[in-house]
Amino acid sequence: MLPFIDVAPKEHIPKQRAQRKPKSQVEEKRPKKSDKLERKDEGAASVSHMLKQIRQIYREGGSHPIPYFKLICNPDHFMDTVQNALQVSFLVKENYIAVENGDDGLPLVRVVANPKAPGQAEPAQAICSIDVAYCNKMAQHYNISQPMLKKLHVPDS
Repeated sequence: MLPFIDVAPKEHIPKQRAQRKPKSQVEEKRPKKSDKLERKDEGAASVSHMLKQIRQIYREGGSHPIPYFKLICNPDHFMDTVQNALQVSFLVKENYIAVENGDDGLPLVRVVANPKAPGQAEPAQAICSIDVAYCNKMAQHYNISQPMLKKLHVPDS
């Protein structure tokens, strides 16, 4: 038999936790001007091409606002409609064009006279649901047979 051993329990020393650093309250900052449209890639070229088309349509229409869905809808290709809506959203974000409500409750697009003017418009968000059925409904509403916006054709390299 083993002789009796006097064993004291091991003393438990709690570990010190590192103090959490409080996060400072920082206000969200947005850049004054984005350089997205000045890039030389295909997407920026397509958006710039669309801006030129919208400005021309706006001038030819006597500087009257253009119905948003009439502008973006392509009755033959729904994916072109979606692409047009995306590119229009970039132009709105960059303050080159503005979207406002029309008398009939449908959105209208107008060209901003001086897009470089600081603080011209507060940032806003508009959410719109669009699907093939709604696109077809708008095509019938505005009697669209050909799309207003033509795609930029980039030669294959």
